Amino acid sequence: MNHIKLLSIFITVIMVSSMLIVSSDSAHNNINNNTYIKNSTLNSNSLNLKSPNKSINKIPYYEYIPNLNDLNKGGNNVSPLYNYSPAPMGLADYGLNNTGAYEINTTSFAAMLNVSNISAYSPGYTDLVEEPDWLSIQFNTVMTDVDVHGKNDTFWTQNVAYTNGKTLIFIDNIWNFTASNLYMPNSTIYSGNGIVSSNEYYYSIGPEINITEPFTLKLYNNATLIDNKSAVFFNYSITENSKTVSGSYDKVIFNSSKVKYNPEFTVNGYKKLPNKLLYDVELIFGGPGGGTNAVISNLNATTKIEYLDNGSYVNIKSAYDYGSDSGETSSGISAYYSNETEYLHNGPALLYGLWNTRNEVKSGYIKLNDTLNVNAFAFAGINGTKNYPYNLSYAPLTDSNLILYLPPNSYNITLLLNNYNEYNFTFNKNSSKGINMIYIKNLYYTPIYNIKNNTYISDIIIKLNPLFNKLNDYGYPVFILVSLDNANYEKISNIMENNDKYYYDNGTAITIRNINYEMDIFNSRNININSININNNSLMLFNTVNSKLNNIKITGVNDSLGIAFEFSSHIDISYVDVYDAIGILSYYSNYINEYYINSNEKSIGSYNCYSSFNVIENSTAYTGSINNILLNTNYTVIFNQTSVNTNNTYIIDSQNDYVYYLFGYNETYYGCYIGLINIFSDNLHIMNVTTTNFAAGVYDYKSNNISANNIISYNGIYSIYIYKSDNNYINRISGYKNGISIFIYGDYNTVFNSTFEQDQSYGVDIYSGNNNYIYFNNFISNNNNSINEIQAFSSPDNYFNVNSIGNYWSNEHYYNSSVMPYYISNNVFDYHPLKEPTYIKTSKVTFIAENLNKNTAWSITIDNKTVTSTNDIISFNLPDNTYSYIITENGKNYTGNINLSGNKNVYIELHKDNLQNYINYIYLAIIISVIVILITVFTFIRSKNKYD
Repeated sequence: MNHIKLLSIFITVIMVSSMLIVSSDSAHNNINNNTYIKNSTLNSNSLNLKSPNKSINKIPYYEYIPNLNDLNKGGNNVSPLYNYSPAPMGLADYGLNNTGAYEINTTSFAAMLNVSNISAYSPGYTDLVEEPDWLSIQFNTVMTDVDVHGKNDTFWTQNVAYTNGKTLIFIDNIWNFTASNLYMPNSTIYSGNGIVSSNEYYYSIGPEINITEPFTLKLYNNATLIDNKSAVFFNYSITENSKTVSGSYDKVIFNSSKVKYNPEFTVNGYKKLPNKLLYDVELIFGGPGGGTNAVISNLNATTKIEYLDNGSYVNIKSAYDYGSDSGETSSGISAYYSNETEYLHNGPALLYGLWNTRNEVKSGYIKLNDTLNVNAFAFAGINGTKNYPYNLSYAPLTDSNLILYLPPNSYNITLLLNNYNEYNFTFNKNSSKGINMIYIKNLYYTPIYNIKNNTYISDIIIKLNPLFNKLNDYGYPVFILVSLDNANYEKISNIMENNDKYYYDNGTAITIRNINYEMDIFNSRNININSININNNSLMLFNTVNSKLNNIKITGVNDSLGIAFEFSSHIDISYVDVYDAIGILSYYSNYINEYYINSNEKSIGSYNCYSSFNVIENSTAYTGSINNILLNTNYTVIFNQTSVNTNNTYIIDSQNDYVYYLFGYNETYYGCYIGLINIFSDNLHIMNVTTTNFAAGVYDYKSNNISANNIISYNGIYSIYIYKSDNNYINRISGYKNGISIFIYGDYNTVFNSTFEQDQSYGVDIYSGNNNYIYFNNFISNNNNSINEIQAFSSPDNYFNVNSIGNYWSNEHYYNSSVMPYYISNNVFDYHPLKEPTYIKTSKVTFIAENLNKNTAWSITIDNKTVTSTNDIISFNLPDNTYSYIITENGKNYTGNINLSGNKNVYIELHKDNLQNYINYIYLAIIISVIVILITVFTFIRSKNKYD
């Protein structure tokens, strides 16, 4: 790695030195608009690259989705939808007791949770926004008779406590359970503290409260009418240390218009919802949003659910220890009950009925308290239950102690650990004993958790026991292959599961959650590194694939290195903060996707060397740092970059890279910063660069065949500085109050369709070079301080017109016919100056289909844009020009041309062929009728003559 560090420092020195070419003397101006464009498609002749959707597909912690994976389970018969864990463990009433079905309708449900201790272990899902070890406590109810625009609808109302045991955040969700597709437009909600997200669900984030154990949490869902509109309240109270905090964090009023019934909450064992979910009430423990799973590592709590009945709160009529409507699940929770109160501990998540159910367990508990000689993995199941391995559920240990509280029954216990024999026993009564598992060398069949420091793990193939291969309905695993916490000097190489069967789409092989010094990972895959701090050390991933890194803080000294990838591919990195370090080094690595890399204080956010097909999106560089350096890269995409008081991006000795949406802001009046610096690079594609008070928006040094489009510079020295560079194509450049908008030192460069306004010096300065083409541009109020008449400067043998198209000049000499053609300098002329500014005028063209059948889809393609509709009108806004268009309807194409020079309506007749066929049939029928009449008349006359 030393050669890479030295190379990075050396190249950085070269680039910073090259900046001395450009000096700064610009006015002050602020640009506060930072545009972010999603789902852009970057095209070239040989490549079709796409910017990732949503930057990175992050699960927001405020989205708690319903269980939609097996809605036809059990047909129309009402029964709990989960058969085994992982499931949403907790407490639920389905309207099913030991004699049959029943129904509850109430305006208020209340849930009570008394917590002595609670904590969770997340295996590190990198598609989560939040740090690991958070879980959700969800109080979910089904709200019926809700009037929305006069319709009687049903909604899923979720009152959620999102917590890590130290902090608790209240969040609510509302989902439309009337619509099978969950469609919920903004107009559904009249008022509330939250918003409707993506026409799918409503959410609001309530107060954030610090908590200490023990505490009591109460959640209330209340349905009512407000001003004759259906409404729901989400209320809470927290009691700790004899102090209570309570309130209503959201009041949601629906858009009601013809209220016929009072809204209420329903539990109904007679029928299912229209979307096949259940009318239940549930207080469950689940993962932190998005269908994730939470592994409960420590729990001691009691819970109850009550509902308002004739003015008083009463207990639910029957109970199960798991819910069904929630898509988030949990593992590691055991339950028993006494007197309609549920008792929860860390233990096996076994699914059964509690009180007043047909498959209920006995009340009370038996306790197992065994001490193990090693920290093994424990599983438990009800004795005699078949369907291995699903009948056994994970039971977390507490400091090598297996402590279980379970309803009276007989249970199977299985203990597993690498390099130890499998240990099995049964228990059916209170028991406390010591268990000694026997060591066996080189036996690998369980995950590797919390290994000792200074360990080298190499060339291990784990024949994973099926008990560890469990996923929930949304594909999130309970276990991962390797889990390291507070790691020191670990080296991991060639760790894989037998036949790679463990790696599912959402699977994770290795998770690392704190690196205290350095770590090297070789020849591995499916790495998950989440929420770590790297201080003056490095993390090396060599020959790794399919890995994710998330939520990382890198702090170094003197260009120390944070994360390095060598000969690796398909890596996603997100939310990285870099201080005084090289944040990410990609060396001979491909398909590295970087999102939200912030570089601060003498840092380089990302350094790509000899790498291809990488994506760098949504990164920010602050004073004294650099966003990105690309050295010998190919087809790398830089998308949506921002720099403040610093240079943004360097591209050196690279080919075919793309830069889209790059922003630079300099609050220093005499700044010397550049947005994009290209050195010895070719065939680059640059679009949408905006800089304010920068020395230059784009700087090219010996870089050729650069395509630059839509470059905007405010109060800078140059919009683009081209130095010893040839064959560049510059389109749609805007320079406002710049020293010189475009500086050219090179040959065969083209500047087209640009605007240079109120420059302090020339709009275009061709310092040296031949065969440069400058045409179809606007020079508005540009002037040189010493020669007011000249708005551009050019060396000889350059052309300010192409194919009889010149430029627009606002200088008074343009209006003096005696000096026509327009004189630039050094015997360079614009022979075809334009008489009007070349702003592109746009018009609206509206295609109106006549005789279009109802609900018939048709489309129009014009200027490479296609619009499809089932209405009879399709409109386009286009620059004035002549266009060809294609109309497609019913598999047939119709073509035409249109000259657009103002708004225009175009009437078109579809089904033309069918109509013509109808006309032809009518003509044929008339001809046949005439022939028949003539034959009849002729026969009649002949017959008459015969008898006469």
